[in-house]
Amino acid sequence: MSRLGKKRFDRLTKELLADYQRMRDFMVAELTADGPPPFTVELSPRAIYDTLVAFKQSQDPRYWNDPAAQAELAALEGQFGPAMDVAPAPFPSNFPGVV
Repeated sequence: MSRLGKKRFDRLTKELLADYQRMRDFMVAELTADGPPPFTVELSPRAIYDTLVAFKQSQDPRYWNDPAAQAELAALEGQFGPAMDVAPAPFPSNFPGVV
């Protein structure tokens, strides 16, 4: 049995990761060649707007770390109105200073 040194291990790891990335890119390209991926449903513009507003209000990184999502919400705000920055409190607090 041959020994597996650091250089050989690093080379094998790099090759495996490159093969995985090529396979992943190929599968994504094949599955989306004719439109959306299989087993998905296209959302209406209103559903996309509601989802992005929920992401924005809950400080979700899927909105805050994605410039495309922010641009899409900005475009949809022209159609559905501006989104509130924070979700409203469900009921007023009975304790002063506590929200």
